Amino acid sequence: MTQDAIGIRGKVVIEVFDPGNELVSRTVAFNTVVDGGRALIAKLMSGEAKEPSFAIVAGISEKENSPDLTELYEPDGIEPLRVERVKSDSGNVVLSGSFKEADKDRQIREAGLELICLVDGTEFKTLYNRVRLKEATPVRKGQVLSMNWMLSFAQATE
Repeated sequence: MTQDAIGIRGKVVIEVFDPGNELVSRTVAFNTVVDGGRALIAKLMSGEAKEPSFAIVAGISEKENSPDLTELYEPDGIEPLRVERVKSDSGNVVLSGSFKEADKDRQIREAGLELICLVDGTEFKTLYNRVRLKEATPVRKGQVLSMNWMLSFAQATE
């Protein structure tokens, strides 16, 4: 017996640029989809949730790599970033955005993608996926942090 399934995979490309827009560093990491993100995608597919949008967050969590994580805590006032661009082709979606210029030195250890939508007329958000970096990415005062989140909705047959 065969069963079709959709495998959702993703990775994030984190880049740091100096004030002259020169690339300082580039990190690529693969994400973990968390339970709340899977549940909200199911609600979107069933029509129970509507008007999806995404925000990218750079932050920390109090839990290790846990599938029940629902949010990251932004350190030192790094605000979540509403996604500026969405590009889609052949089952791949790229969500992009850049944070404002850093006002002080920071160490980025983790990133997440929040899914925001309306459920019963009320805005609901949850962490969709997260990335824990093997090594912290330094962002110095005056530099800009940019993230491109690539999601692949590949169809698989078992």
